[in-house]
Amino acid sequence: ECMEYPVTCPNKCVSTNMPRGSLTAHVNRECPLEPVDCVFSWAGCNDKPLRKDVHVHTADTKHMTLLAVACGQLKKENEQIKEENEKIIFLEEELEKLKKKFKTLENDNIVLKDHILSNAKVELPVEITRGIGAVHFECGRHMSARMMGQDIEGGYADYIVLLALHEGRLDKLNPKPPKIFAKYRGKVTPLIEDTEATYVTLPDDILNTINMGWGDVPQGVIKIPLGKYSIIGSETVTICT
Repeated sequence: ECMEYPVTCPNKCVSTNMPRGSLTAHVNRECPLEPVDCVFSWAGCNDKPLRKDVHVHTADTKHMTLLAVACGQLKKENEQIKEENEKIIFLEEELEKLKKKFKTLENDNIVLKDHILSNAKVELPVEITRGIGAVHFECGRHMSARMMGQDIEGGYADYIVLLALHEGRLDKLNPKPPKIFAKYRGKVTPLIEDTEATYVTLPDDILNTINMGWGDVPQGVIKIPLGKYSIIGSETVTICT
């Protein structure tokens, strides 16, 4: 289509022929007979006066009512925003308090754990003799150990150490046991190597319920073989870190 072709306004306003290319701008910006949005449409006025009647329509007193309602709504929304901001500020302040409290508790926990573990080392070494029964000690966790032996031919015995973890007064601090070893006749045997593992908490007397032949030990009891040795000699093992 030729943009210079003369056309007339579709609203039949006083404007005479104009180039086709100018028609859109005329209707959108100039035509006095084009319906336009009321300047108070944001306040709820849905009227569309002709462009030439905008000033008359704007002066209509009904807009005062619309403005009053709109201002009231804006005030209400502003108060709600203010309340929400106050809540956010309060929550941020509470969060900072909790962060500081958590940091303090975290530091206290570290100090307590270090104290527990350092004191636990004082409890070891302990000596455990075959036939005496379980010996209890604290080493980060409440534990007990028992030495057992099963006689075999030729004057030898097959020796083991049984280890169990029990409920302790410091469990709420979730202490981890250190690495523990058994020293017997010049040989060092690891009893606990994985200090991050989760160990079963057993009754305090669990080790003393096991028969001398040991057989199958209860689930959760740690069974560590020491080896075969002559029964002529020490039957005492040292538990240490």
